[in-house]
Amino acid sequence: MDTQLLLALGGVAALAGVGFWAYTAWQTHQHRKKIEQSFARPDEARSLEVEPEGRLNPFGPVKRSRVVRENEPELPVEPRPEHPPEHPRHLHRRVDLMVEFTASEPIDLARLREVLIAEFRDADNLPMRWYFFDDANNDWELVTIESNGTPHKILAALQLCDRSGPIGEREYLRFIGGAERVADQLGLALGRIDSRTQVLRLAQELDRFCHDVDLQIAINLKPREGTMRGTKVRAAAEAYGMRLDADGVYRLYDDNGAVLFALMDATGEPFIAAEMRVRQVPALTLVLETALIPSAAVFDRMIAFAEKLTKTLEAEIVTDDGAPLSPEALKWLRGQVESSHERMRQFEVPPGGTVAQRLFA
Repeated sequence: MDTQLLLALGGVAALAGVGFWAYTAWQTHQHRKKIEQSFARPDEARSLEVEPEGRLNPFGPVKRSRVVRENEPELPVEPRPEHPPEHPRHLHRRVDLMVEFTASEPIDLARLREVLIAEFRDADNLPMRWYFFDDANNDWELVTIESNGTPHKILAALQLCDRSGPIGEREYLRFIGGAERVADQLGLALGRIDSRTQVLRLAQELDRFCHDVDLQIAINLKPREGTMRGTKVRAAAEAYGMRLDADGVYRLYDDNGAVLFALMDATGEPFIAAEMRVRQVPALTLVLETALIPSAAVFDRMIAFAEKLTKTLEAEIVTDDGAPLSPEALKWLRGQVESSHERMRQFEVPPGGTVAQRLFA
């Protein structure tokens, strides 16, 4: 699909050719590699992993200890639910196809893992997760290679859409067929299964929704004269709390480890810490993804940081043609963020929430 540029109409003069770009990114390839790298989570696990022994792991990532940085506040521990949730709380009926299994006798999770690995060995691209109900915590838990216990209830979830597009008939049949065979092998009772027609219709609807709200916004900063010194860029980014990641992009994270926005060399050349002392930067780009931020306040923070950089680096916010970016254009951009977020709330997918993080990963 070609990039669909959003042009400001109405109260704002035509903004074609501006140095920021705000475009629908769903299934878009232009600039995709650069931006995906900006927002990639290096430690993000795939739904089908390879265990140390080389076997496929179709039940989610190994639990990893969260890295707590110095002076970072501890996250609150979620209380034990008073009433058992119908399904894992980060799943969504309009986003995930869920199938529940029940057993008259306790299910050995070690045996479940063996069956899942054997059944889904050839399905490493199937976006699924498996859960068990933990009676002690009165809640659903992700099945991992570290899980142990003997629950009575299991739940399998297939995500209906992501940035590569919606699932199709093949994925639906592979998931449901595999779930039925798992149930047969373990003697489990299979719950209600939504029809193929209904599920594929929901997947297409979800894909259209994602296409509508998946916007990426970037603004450029160009020095008034010459280039910007790498030492100044590094000092400004670090003073603002940004972190230089292994791919050479500075990112600002929230307390939960989610990316708010990123700072990169506008040419795409990665920043290397050891070379910043001698680095000369021709231009910078700040970028955020609207679906992955909780509110337009993050956009405000990015613009405030950009304005601070104009003073620190003796630069200006410009269009692609090098013309100054007007306050009217920035106001219009903020409106696009708010419109996108309102659409997400109407669809019951909170901006920047766990469901959005999965959909737009």
